[in-house]
Amino acid sequence: MKSSKENKRVLFLSLSGIGNLLMQLPTIEAVKKSHPSWHITIWVAPRGTKAIAEVQPCIDEVLEMNIKANILKHAKNISVLRTYHFDIAFVLSPGQLMKSAAYLALSRIPIRIGHAYPYKKEQHSSAFLTHAIPEDPTLHDIEQNLKL
Repeated sequence: MKSSKENKRVLFLSLSGIGNLLMQLPTIEAVKKSHPSWHITIWVAPRGTKAIAEVQPCIDEVLEMNIKANILKHAKNISVLRTYHFDIAFVLSPGQLMKSAAYLALSRIPIRIGHAYPYKKEQHSSAFLTHAIPEDPTLHDIEQNLKL
């Protein structure tokens, strides 16, 4: 499906456990409410989160793929993500920020939004993201995600 300004294909990564997914849902709901025609897909790891994600009205599609994989499985995951032709992707906190951002870049998703993360000597790295904001340690993860 070719996307348009009104009909974007959006990916959210929720690769941690159930608790993190629950903290990420308000942001996914806010995006869907603001853009009801956008097709929202969420990528979850096999950690029991798929069943919860599938019953959320703000989520149109659920992908379940393991992020703990060897190089061949990582390549397969990237290949699968490329077939969806996502326009926008969000990496929400808490999560595996750098690994997730790298996945999105390798999947050729043009707009990649998330929080800056520490990497080597850079406290606010945004490698692999096109739009990044620093995390605010005074805010709860739900509030930080909503700021995105």
